[in-house]
Amino acid sequence: MHTLHRHILMRVLAATALVLATLVLMGWFTQVVTLLDFVVVNGRSLLEFLGVTVLLVPLIVALIMPTALFVATIFVLDRMSADSELAVIGSAGISRWRLLRPFLVACVAAVVVALVSSLLLQPMAMAELRKKKSEIRADVMATLIDEGQFSAPRHGLMIHVKGKAPDGDLTGIIFEDSRNADRPVTYLASRARLVTAGAQVFLILTDGSVVRGHVDHPTVELVHFEQYSLDLSGFFEDTGTERLRAGEMYLGELFNPPADRAYASADPLGMRAEAHNRLSNPFYCLAAVIIAFAALARPRTSRSSRVWAIVAATVMASAVRIGGIVLVSAAGRSGAFVVPLYALPVAASITALAFMVMRDGGFARVPAGIGVDMPGSRRGLIAGRP
Repeated sequence: MHTLHRHILMRVLAATALVLATLVLMGWFTQVVTLLDFVVVNGRSLLEFLGVTVLLVPLIVALIMPTALFVATIFVLDRMSADSELAVIGSAGISRWRLLRPFLVACVAAVVVALVSSLLLQPMAMAELRKKKSEIRADVMATLIDEGQFSAPRHGLMIHVKGKAPDGDLTGIIFEDSRNADRPVTYLASRARLVTAGAQVFLILTDGSVVRGHVDHPTVELVHFEQYSLDLSGFFEDTGTERLRAGEMYLGELFNPPADRAYASADPLGMRAEAHNRLSNPFYCLAAVIIAFAALARPRTSRSSRVWAIVAATVMASAVRIGGIVLVSAAGRSGAFVVPLYALPVAASITALAFMVMRDGGFARVPAGIGVDMPGSRRGLIAGRP
């Protein structure tokens, strides 16, 4: 690779990494608020809180990568223009097309990171997040149960445990559900155990009975059982459901969900919209780089002209990104919006390139081979000498 290309590529990659880290940190702060009450109120430590919230990072990386690329490209080109590097590069015979190459290479590297985050790390992290939340709920449930005491974890529920066996099982269980005052239900069991499965928390009752009453009937319904699995999702707030969210699924599962209860109730259109959202992300990264390059790759002598170019590029890039988010939402309701989801960034990229061609007369270059000094660089960088 040309020495100049390596120089620019390193600057773009460094700027992208810095901007991405800053935006991820900001996005992380906005997302952790939703988990703060859940973790802190349930009595978890700061270390556990950080362990849960860090799992949100892959989702944030995939979401903000186009923005990070756009800001980094704007920053690098603006600095090159302010230091007269773009003017020197043009006088040295370097065409716009050759100047665009390191930015495209940086874009490819960023796309690889974004795809790994969205296609592999995000589903893994979301599955682990669901598991950790389930474990926290089970621990909280265990702490709510006091031996020999009647506990009321929420209105309409009453739990009594006679004791705890050495193996961790609960003995002498009375579980009363009177949230529906017209049809109270009481669960009685000699032994019970709390079990987690995915995001679910179950109370496995052994050797007991279910007593169902009705205010309009003096008799009660009594059902004996040897083992009864009581799903606590319906008894406690925010205990989650078996239904997986689209963000927790791998790409293959989004297009072809397995015949499983966790996928049966999922929205097919929403799942496909999430799949196309992940696959279309590279096109939005490319559009972000080309829009920024088209606006600022031309040498500008005044700061005001650079500012107006940055504003114009920001408006266009924002419109494309917001339009993509709107199309993802629309694709979740109708499959007709899938093609526009890809067409929007492609059209924006072509429009930006066409604008640059018409404004600058294409990518034609002037005679090259002139070795000059570039501000902030060592002699011979433009000519490609080491």
